[in-house]
Amino acid sequence: MAVPQTRNVLHITPHLGGGVGRVLSQIALSRVGLGSGFRDVFVCLEEMANPHYAELIRGAGGEVFIKPDDAAAAALLSDADIVQIEWWHHPQTLAWMAQRKRLVSRLVVWSHVSGLHYPSPSGNLLQMPDAFLFTNPCSLDLIDDGVRGNGVLYDAAWSSGGFDGIPLEARDFEDGALSFGYLGSMNFGKIHPDLALFLDAVTLPGFVLDLYGDTAENPDLVSRMSERGVSGKCRFHGYVDDPGEVLAGIDIFAYLLNPQHYGTAENALLEAMASGSVPVVYDNPCERQIVENGRTGILVSSHEEFARAVGFLNSNRSAAAAMSRAAAETVRERFQIGNTVAKLDEVYNAVMTRPATSRDLSSFIGRTPWQWCLSGAGRYRKSLEDFSPAMPDQVPILYERSKGSPRHFARAFPGDGDLRKMDARLTANLTKSD
Repeated sequence: MAVPQTRNVLHITPHLGGGVGRVLSQIALSRVGLGSGFRDVFVCLEEMANPHYAELIRGAGGEVFIKPDDAAAAALLSDADIVQIEWWHHPQTLAWMAQRKRLVSRLVVWSHVSGLHYPSPSGNLLQMPDAFLFTNPCSLDLIDDGVRGNGVLYDAAWSSGGFDGIPLEARDFEDGALSFGYLGSMNFGKIHPDLALFLDAVTLPGFVLDLYGDTAENPDLVSRMSERGVSGKCRFHGYVDDPGEVLAGIDIFAYLLNPQHYGTAENALLEAMASGSVPVVYDNPCERQIVENGRTGILVSSHEEFARAVGFLNSNRSAAAAMSRAAAETVRERFQIGNTVAKLDEVYNAVMTRPATSRDLSSFIGRTPWQWCLSGAGRYRKSLEDFSPAMPDQVPILYERSKGSPRHFARAFPGDGDLRKMDARLTANLTKSD
């Protein structure tokens, strides 16, 4: 019997850190364990501060290349049956694409941001590959009639990293006070900038929200709680290495995100639900695809609704316990890593029926770093082109030092005059808002 041929998937990614590193490493490890017909190889475009996930892949016999030279990169591209770009509008990804004047390959793009706000894949980028994948079905709304019908396969593959290290804790919802917590990013591009209003609306005696995350990325969050008189209703604990241990102590997971946030699969939310914590989440499109209102958690659209949800769960402990069980069971089944691998393999098999095609990737993103930055600006492109960006409270993501923001691009390409001009304008706006 002939042995099925293993196909190489060459992942082009800025790094293997954070949530992306976790899911990509778990996909690679799962394929090794299953003896999949696809083999993952990774090219990282920059040095990594934390090599943990790269070491996991190498330890299982996988290959990870950090900033390979031109000859090594060309050989890897030549050996690849499929090239997959891990996209979240990172400057190094755009620089790599700009250098690919003639890439002959089958091409997949997997977006690790929702694209519903900044950053967002342009129409050109959406039409570039053989398959364009999102990590949440809500992002498929970006594929309008002007994009469909071009032969590109559009689909969504959840980027859950699985739930190893997240124990399902048996919680006692019947007796004692409920514990409330949040674990995740603290920057205003992610967490709701009006968090203080949500906390202030809660009248439950003794209510305190414990927040776990790196406050150094946004010290204004801490000061804003004090300025708005709710510092007694929150406690900041900083970054934690073991989310499973923290989540075990949170009965109600308050996941109140900015309506313009860039997130998509929301692994912090998935891990909280997998642990048995009951989610109370702001009703954004991404979260709406994850939480079933009234069964696996509660969706809220205002600070008044948040306060009512807190009161309901405190007064209806049996309902809280039922949601806890349903959240854990549903998430652990629906978002297991095997489902992600199966969806990717389905897409890869479809792409393998197509011939390798020659593409000039630079033609899809522009010729200069400033144009590369604009290519992912979505609805904010016109204001950036006019050098009149919205103020920080309106679009916080534009002011991040990373996350593919204009400031991120300006730091990566200091020689670009337009990026320097935009960086100066953003800095001036930050000063005005202080």
